[in-house]
Amino acid sequence: AVLTEHGFTPEEYDETGQLNFGLVVNFEPGTQKIQIVRTGDAQVLTSQMVSANAPVVSNVALVGAPDPVSGVVTLSWTGSDADGDTLTYEVAYSRDNGASFQPVAFGIQSSSTEIDTEQLGGSGTAILRVTASDGVQQGSGDSAPFVMADKPPQAYILDPVDGHSVQWGQLVNFNGMALDAQDGLVEGSGLVWKSAGGSTLGTGALISLDNLPVGVNVITLEATNSVGLTGSTTVTVIVG
Repeated sequence: AVLTEHGFTPEEYDETGQLNFGLVVNFEPGTQKIQIVRTGDAQVLTSQMVSANAPVVSNVALVGAPDPVSGVVTLSWTGSDADGDTLTYEVAYSRDNGASFQPVAFGIQSSSTEIDTEQLGGSGTAILRVTASDGVQQGSGDSAPFVMADKPPQAYILDPVDGHSVQWGQLVNFNGMALDAQDGLVEGSGLVWKSAGGSTLGTGALISLDNLPVGVNVITLEATNSVGLTGSTTVTVIVG
């Protein structure tokens, strides 16, 4: 017997002919099967059985990771399902002891995975959560809190391009930014432009200079995040 129905219209993706859709609905108690049906001819396009028991995840732990955690590490766990369903896993990371999470890895079919922590912000109360799915129902387990090493920001110079050529006295506009695992974006006060000799040329995401000397000028954008770590990148401007 049909318990509930929800209609939707997929959208065609570019020129591939594929149809994309996303639909969130309330779960109906007593559901034993979920179907996607084409209403035009009542054809069942796919179906998913709903088993009685949700998966269980336990023993979530980092294996042989340094303290504080950094680099590429291995996360392992134990996953089980009383119905014997095939499980897939996803991993999420929390910097605030489980108050919020960010996705890390999807579609894992084994009971361990390698995680590159380069993009995971530093924290003294970090947690990794593993969620198992049997196709409908989910269960999750958390690691014990651990210390994740702080990360330096990644600086980018958007303009000018490397090797940009101008004449002496010509205005050159510099545009930069820095991404940071702790802060998201480094604020303008944390962005400093410097000459090859180390002199400060300006502060902020945007500066303009018309006094670059004749010759090859190596300009550095130095970014400093809220925990005092620094990252930098350079661009070369040739003045004729």
